[in-house]
Amino acid sequence: MNFLKELHARPERRIRTAIAAAALVMVVGHLIILNSAAGTDYSIYKTWVSRFAATPGYGWIIKLSIGLFCIALVDLCRMTIRWTRPLRHRHALKLAWMTLATMLIGGLCLVAMYDMYVEPERGVWSRTVKWVTDLWSGPSDQEIEGVHHSVGFLLFVLGFGLYAALLAITEWSVGRPAMLPTSSFLIIIAAALVAWLMVMRSQDSLVGIPQRVLLVVVAVWVVRAAATMRKPL
Repeated sequence: MNFLKELHARPERRIRTAIAAAALVMVVGHLIILNSAAGTDYSIYKTWVSRFAATPGYGWIIKLSIGLFCIALVDLCRMTIRWTRPLRHRHALKLAWMTLATMLIGGLCLVAMYDMYVEPERGVWSRTVKWVTDLWSGPSDQEIEGVHHSVGFLLFVLGFGLYAALLAITEWSVGRPAMLPTSSFLIIIAAALVAWLMVMRSQDSLVGIPQRVLLVVVAVWVVRAAATMRKPL
């Protein structure tokens, strides 16, 4: 009961718990799928996480993990809004936090559930998705059932980069420059991983490594950001 009370009263504890649960479910899901008949051709080195999420009969485990990660992001957004409430431009910042969190969560949902989408033959959404996909490549067309997977990955990467950068700028502006080196380092590592991911994709090799490390980097950033906001401005 005390643990549940702490979860209710301390959002940073909820975030850590959700991230830990997401990581555990993700590992269990990978092990189950890799040892199943459906995952015979899968590999953590060459297979995207979204391909695991699309595995018939077992993909729901990976989807559950991503869902838990999204719950942590919701709590992080709420924490950030409360943390920056004393600042002068709090209303503009609130809009920014909510928008960027929506990009992060929406992007993850699109990536996790791309196999559940049937692309319409015509329509504004179909044309828009195709246009955005032409600017950003996710898995090849032969590997996906909907081009919106690429849109989801783009939203997730941009949402994280902008959220992390804005948070770092905020930390600097409120007189906490000591936080900036670590924040900048995580952003740089994430950018390098995305670049590596795109290069490896073009060579059709090792795409699973940078993607999974990127998820770890984002998870570390989320936990660290929540811990930073325990101290009010």
